[in-house]
Amino acid sequence: MEPMALRQIVRLAAVVLLTAGLGTAWFYPYLFDWIRPAGLPPAVDIGHFGDRILFIAPHPDDETLGGAGLIQQALAAGKEISVVLLTCGDGYRRAAEHAFAVRSPSPADYRRLGELRRQETLAAMKILGLPEGHTLFFGFPDGGLHRLWEDHWAANRPYRGLNGATEVPYSFGYRPGTPYTGTALVQLLSDVMEQFHPSDIVYPDPFDQHPDHWAASAFVKCALYRFGKEVRQWTYLVHRGDYPVPWMYEPFRALVPPKALTQTGNAWFSLPLSEGEEEKKFIAIRQYISQIRVIGPFLEAFVRRNDLLGQVPDPILPVDEKPDLEAPNSPYLLFRDAVRDNVGLQWKGAADIHTVSSVRAPDGWYIGIQTRKPPAPSVTYGVHARLFYQEGRTEEIDLYISDNTVHADRLPPVDDPGVPRALLSGDRMWVALPVSLLHGVQGLMLEADTRVGDRIADRSPWRWIWTETKTQPTG
Repeated sequence: MEPMALRQIVRLAAVVLLTAGLGTAWFYPYLFDWIRPAGLPPAVDIGHFGDRILFIAPHPDDETLGGAGLIQQALAAGKEISVVLLTCGDGYRRAAEHAFAVRSPSPADYRRLGELRRQETLAAMKILGLPEGHTLFFGFPDGGLHRLWEDHWAANRPYRGLNGATEVPYSFGYRPGTPYTGTALVQLLSDVMEQFHPSDIVYPDPFDQHPDHWAASAFVKCALYRFGKEVRQWTYLVHRGDYPVPWMYEPFRALVPPKALTQTGNAWFSLPLSEGEEEKKFIAIRQYISQIRVIGPFLEAFVRRNDLLGQVPDPILPVDEKPDLEAPNSPYLLFRDAVRDNVGLQWKGAADIHTVSSVRAPDGWYIGIQTRKPPAPSVTYGVHARLFYQEGRTEEIDLYISDNTVHADRLPPVDDPGVPRALLSGDRMWVALPVSLLHGVQGLMLEADTRVGDRIADRSPWRWIWTETKTQPTG
């Protein structure tokens, strides 16, 4: 057998084992996209970007996986580009175990890993041609960004990372000593935007399934709101069970979006790479030795003949004097979620989120979750919102609907004892909230999820919603 053919068989076996190891939740869509992949999206080139590009990555290597071609082409075109790493990747247990030959990494080991991954990032950026001064490390907790978003937003609730710290412990950090809170991370992102004045910003796609990635996407949207200036926005995808297909080194293939994400209203684009740019991407990825040791086939699967980029529209909250919540095709649609995107949802249609709707009316603010099949008593439906008031205040809403009863984990004080309340209409579960919550709110983040027992069955992406007409900075 030829060595090349043998290597392909070995890689294929590794992909099968790795996919099976992820569990059934991700296996189905991965296999489906492998057999019948989506088509190549429309092409864009570096001319579609402005002169100042800010690239946001949750972990070291994400910027190379998602944007190595973009970085090279921007530099070749004489554009300014800076990369921001939100974490130093200091929470990956397997990487720490392999890097330092330890069974139970200590906080000191995780901090050593953060320092190692910083050096790997600088080596990779050197390959791509990015000067060292254009790479910023925030040093926030790897594996903890979603915790900052969900539970540690306020300044008095700092999160403790696996690195043992509740604030940035690295002397090389962009701002050492910054507390591990959501408000602090938004402030850092806003400060960098103010200093860099980006024409374009590239950040994780909200449909990315890694908690740090979807949280990073949400934090960037909040920071863009605080920044308040028009910026062209692009997203990139790294972690999703059905992406990239296949999980092996296939440099002659193209990166295409998962089919489930081609029906959600997102726009996808292909940035073609030359052979030289693709080769440099491969060499840059190989600089992440700590990651190659544990997830090499996955990283090498991003070496393709293009970078894949997306754009996600920001809807405006509808207003209706007399809303019709029973309309079969809701006129209040805000965004769609991918359906049938894991095995469990194949047989649990009542937990498979299809759309999220909302409307503002004189008598209330209504949020609706539509599932593939009508809501069922065995499913708990969650509605989560973060409200951003013009005076700078932020409020959190976390509601759960079970047996047509609303339980509030977090809710600002309201003067109406009759809300929140649940309203069931066909295949939609509506929640009624007091419209007074929206007074002074210019924008909000909204997400829905479903739970069966104590496990999350499905969740929509966190999406930014304007509560008033706003000029949208798109491509």
